[in-house]
Amino acid sequence: MSETAKLLGDRIRERREELAMKPADLSRAAGCSISAVLQWESNKTKNLKLDNLFKIADALEVEPRWLGTGDGVKLKKLAIEEAEAIQRLRDAIPKWRRYVISLAMIREPAKQQLFLDMLSEHVPDERVAAAYGSPDKSKW
Repeated sequence: MSETAKLLGDRIRERREELAMKPADLSRAAGCSISAVLQWESNKTKNLKLDNLFKIADALEVEPRWLGTGDGVKLKKLAIEEAEAIQRLRDAIPKWRRYVISLAMIREPAKQQLFLDMLSEHVPDERVAAAYGSPDKSKW
């Protein structure tokens, strides 16, 4: 089925599942109720407010136009760049794959830096450790 033939609720549910999100996760990220998410996904909502469409698109990391119509680019440019960067890291350092995946799952910059600080203490290659700087143990 083409993206334009799918209904809005189908696109919301499929993208939420791609991100391994539960309806409760999406409701928190979009600032709405779980019942609203379930209504959208079941295509029971006749008119989705534009404000809610943008909140859902942000939470699902997709372009609002694609979410609303099925036309245009699906992923936001930043999401595409992040996915490409993660793939390059995975290819470059397979033995560090689980750490790269863990880092990718952390959304908050301060927590990302803390993870890198802790990891840099265990990196055997001094050049790689130097690239991340010395750990700031005051954050621990």
